[in-house]
Amino acid sequence: MSPSNTNTKNPKRVKKYFGRFKKPLTEIPNLVTSQVESFRWLIEKGLKEVFEEFSSIKDFSAKKFQLDFVNFELAEPKFDEYTAKSRKLSYETPLKVRVRLKNLIMDTEKEQEIFMAD
Repeated sequence: MSPSNTNTKNPKRVKKYFGRFKKPLTEIPNLVTSQVESFRWLIEKGLKEVFEEFSSIKDFSAKKFQLDFVNFELAEPKFDEYTAKSRKLSYETPLKVRVRLKNLIMDTEKEQEIFMAD
């Protein structure tokens, strides 16, 4: 028999059935736990730390204007995660930041909410 003829059945081959469920030998770990915890930290603490780090931005002379980040808000997403997935869109939410602009010469302040990103 020639080696090119591979259509014959091999009687020594053991059939495996993957349709039946068997309990795993060990507990399967949740593989996204670290990513979920990292995202939770970013939302609860990380963004606040970044805004505090960059807060109190002054003009080049440091004598005319000063911009301070007061707080931030993550608004509700436009679509829920299932709709975004089915429409092949990004699951995103608007980031709005409340800032305070101080005019150091005239000693006035203006506070306003601005849109930063989706």
